Amino acid sequence: MLSGGAAHAKTRLDDAVAQQDLEQLRSQLPNPSASCWLSLVYEKRGDLPRAGLHLENCNEAQVAADVRDELARAVRELRKTLRDSELSEVYVQTQPAGLVAEIDALPGEHFTTPATVWVPAGHHEVHAISEGIAFTTSITTKPHSRALILLEAAKPKTASTRTGVVEFGEEGDVGDKQDGPPPDVKHGTMLPKKYIDGGTTAGAEEIADPLAVHERRSVPLHPPALRTGLRVGGGTFGHAGGSRIAPSVAMILKIAAPWEPIGARRPIELGVRLDWSRRGGDDAKFEAIGFQAEVDRIVAATDSAWIAAGLALRGDARTAAMIGTMPVRSFGLGGCASIELVVRDLPIVFGVRYEQGITELADGLREHAVLLEAGVDLRQFHDRR
Repeated sequence: MLSGGAAHAKTRLDDAVAQQDLEQLRSQLPNPSASCWLSLVYEKRGDLPRAGLHLENCNEAQVAADVRDELARAVRELRKTLRDSELSEVYVQTQPAGLVAEIDALPGEHFTTPATVWVPAGHHEVHAISEGIAFTTSITTKPHSRALILLEAAKPKTASTRTGVVEFGEEGDVGDKQDGPPPDVKHGTMLPKKYIDGGTTAGAEEIADPLAVHERRSVPLHPPALRTGLRVGGGTFGHAGGSRIAPSVAMILKIAAPWEPIGARRPIELGVRLDWSRRGGDDAKFEAIGFQAEVDRIVAATDSAWIAAGLALRGDARTAAMIGTMPVRSFGLGGCASIELVVRDLPIVFGVRYEQGITELADGLREHAVLLEAGVDLRQFHDRR
């Protein structure tokens, strides 16, 4: 339930949205403040595709200060609503950039490329105009999917001119005389092959975006709502008395947090990890079963991969062992910092971890470890991104 202050702020914002005049706001475009209000007005009317289109150019900092915080909160909720809906997220790029385009799913709406549009699943056509020439391509999307569509304007070829000299003989002879019309000369089309079949791009349903970072995203690329996986690695385990290189194996489960940090557009993952490792130093070795709870922050993301930095609290259960004359304690508590690179489509994972004991491994000794890992996500659930 909302607190009294939050409920009052939401009521005030709802009243402000209801008072906005749609046509007056559209006449103010591309003003970032007008885009914010338009996105909320269309959301209130149940038109999520248009709400998503105008959200692209929204800048909450341009809104009046008395409703800025409430509007920023509503904009974050709208972004989550779009991700949780069955709409498809389509990134439209043109060559050259900066063209005016439209998609048939949003009649009457125009946008400047590059841009992100949210459309229902199905077949769609995108049109753009370059130097007065219209060109088009098509795409078929599925629910909860992301796709990139590229329109490339054909560049007409210009005829080249040459300077030459014709010499006439004394009798005005210009060569062999030929009666009748000149022979037919066949010229190939000047259009690229991909525009010959009705102006559509063959195979343009979904064009892969290999590791390219686009400057366009106002909505971040989120990880799956839930994923499970395996990790295999190894590294250096040690303490003040010595160290050893040993293997580790782990199982993970991570879920995307249902909230985002205030003032940020990078999502959070919450996770648990169960692992086995062989530990100890030069003078002892033992097995350890570890369990940890962690929080990861997405610090960078593209269509192909994302990088997450995490902090965790972990506990270890250890087999019996001795370090010199001191027994290894059966249980321990520690902390962990990690960086993980996740490749979306494979999906393969690479990670680096640093673990530091909080409680003592044995009298006067605390454990530490540096691990390199690789693994795979066995399942990714995208239905509630």
